[in-house]
Amino acid sequence: MGAPVLTVFSRHPPPAANSPRCDAAAIKPARRRYLLSSMPLTVLSVDDEPDITDLARFHLRGAGYDVLTASSGREAIETVHARHPDLVLLDLMLPDIDGFSVCEMLRRNPATAAIPIIVVSAWGTPEARDLGFELGVLDYVTKPFSPQDLIARVNKLLRLRSEPG
Repeated sequence: MGAPVLTVFSRHPPPAANSPRCDAAAIKPARRRYLLSSMPLTVLSVDDEPDITDLARFHLRGAGYDVLTASSGREAIETVHARHPDLVLLDLMLPDIDGFSVCEMLRRNPATAAIPIIVVSAWGTPEARDLGFELGVLDYVTKPFSPQDLIARVNKLLRLRSEPG
């Protein structure tokens, strides 16, 4: 029987991308799932009101999430493409591109189409809700909201997304 294998994580830079030690396919699937599941999930909070993004950041971090913020539609789209969050909290009334348009742009792009979106907006008319759901929003929270309720909704959507089949 061979000697036990000890995996050591060091502060040295990772091997070059063309190195066989860096081949992601060589990582056993069970180990890959464990590594991915042990990483905190990332939520992007998009709102032009800093009090809202600060509140969301505080409570989401307390629940174990990494949190990114954006204060405009354009910044939200750029952040999604650069950082690939696991979920987006999206206000509808933004200074440059409204939330409906942001949602539509994200849904049309195959690279971002599957990211869950929760609208968090003061605009709570039935028409706004219906349009949001037609555009692919998975949940709709009206301001003012309970931070605990928001966390519960985020947890539920991310749990559903991670379940197989």
